[in-house]
Amino acid sequence: MKLSYWLIALIFVSATSSAKDTFNVCWSHYIGWEPWYHAEKSGILTKWAERYRIKINLQRIDDYLDSVQRFSAGEFDACTMTQIDALTIPAASGIDTTAIIIGDYSNGNDGIATQAVTQLSQLKGQDIRLVSYSVSHYLLARALSSVGLTEDDVNIIDSAEDSLLEYWQQHNDATIVTWTPLLQQALSVKGQLLFDSSSMHTEILDLMVVHTDSDDRLKHALTGAWYEVMAQLKHRNTDVYKNIAQSANISLVEVYRYYEGTKMFYSAATAARVANSRALKKTMKLVNQFGLKHGLLDANAPIGIAFPQGQVEGDASNIKFRFDSRFMEWFAAEENAAPE
Repeated sequence: MKLSYWLIALIFVSATSSAKDTFNVCWSHYIGWEPWYHAEKSGILTKWAERYRIKINLQRIDDYLDSVQRFSAGEFDACTMTQIDALTIPAASGIDTTAIIIGDYSNGNDGIATQAVTQLSQLKGQDIRLVSYSVSHYLLARALSSVGLTEDDVNIIDSAEDSLLEYWQQHNDATIVTWTPLLQQALSVKGQLLFDSSSMHTEILDLMVVHTDSDDRLKHALTGAWYEVMAQLKHRNTDVYKNIAQSANISLVEVYRYYEGTKMFYSAATAARVANSRALKKTMKLVNQFGLKHGLLDANAPIGIAFPQGQVEGDASNIKFRFDSRFMEWFAAEENAAPE
């Protein structure tokens, strides 16, 4: 006698459920992550959590670095972060970390603003203020390499994020490296943009990462909720944009402008292709090298970075950071199967 569909589903859920059914997820302010606010406020996240019989507590952490560190400490099951920070903070700390959603890449939202020079090559010998070892630091290294310079050719001054704008306003010869909205705020006062992330396609990725051994129900629910919101964002749903403006405390005009510098992957299929691309492997090799150079990664215990098709950058016996495209591919299949 055949089991009914619902009985099979019940057995599956019982077999795959862990004792834990409540999960903590955090995100922090950035235009590429603000859609999580809409996912919660609209009820979309709750709907997807209920589909998998779990509860998701979503919390915004205003200090980005704090959110990443608290994820690393095990306080959160999932967290938004860049691939650079995922590698050099949780993974470098021995936390097996997996990217399940590639949300976007910076396409101009990160850059070098200057009042001192007019060309990248003229940065040689200049003081440059930025948050050390951050995405900004990585962007500077890549920009310098494009004109045959290295970090040794400039004077990098580690600066707190909230001090950069004040310094910029008080000096007429400043060079800073930072991200939007601070970058746009600085340039609206004076100076010029010398280099930005639009020259580094797919090199600064914004992710949702999880502890690798987290429950697949959480991974499915987060992925489903995200791409439902992405469909609304793509079609300029007014509620999405209003909620993003409210969350970020900016105007609708600013929301639209900031998205011009952000290449969102509205389609799960597109994001999955990025996860499987040669470009990602090349980028992660560069990021790995950056981490090793600055002591963010232990050269005596190199980390392995695993990609969906089985390739590994670094030490295959010590994989701590993974790109898993299965959940994006699952959602893409659901999208294709949905009736018109």
